[in-house]
Amino acid sequence: MDPIRFVSTLTGLLIILSALYWAARILMVKGTDPPYLARLVFRTCRNVLHVVGEWMRNPEKRRQLWSLYVPLSLLSILEA
Repeated sequence: MDPIRFVSTLTGLLIILSALYWAARILMVKGTDPPYLARLVFRTCRNVLHVVGEWMRNPEKRRQLWSLYVPLSLLSILEA
């Protein structure tokens, strides 16, 4: 196997595992402080959705927007 491909595969796996660890720590474990970066990502996503949701008049559309909060936040953690 090519060494560059091996290193990039390991790096990708570490990123995925760390994101899953952060998600479990944030969403499932009570009484622990989430990592600072994860907290920042979740707050930023919440603030963006809040601003966009304020423009929507239809409550059903606003609910649909807020249903994207957790998936969007978790995907954003992968990008951070």
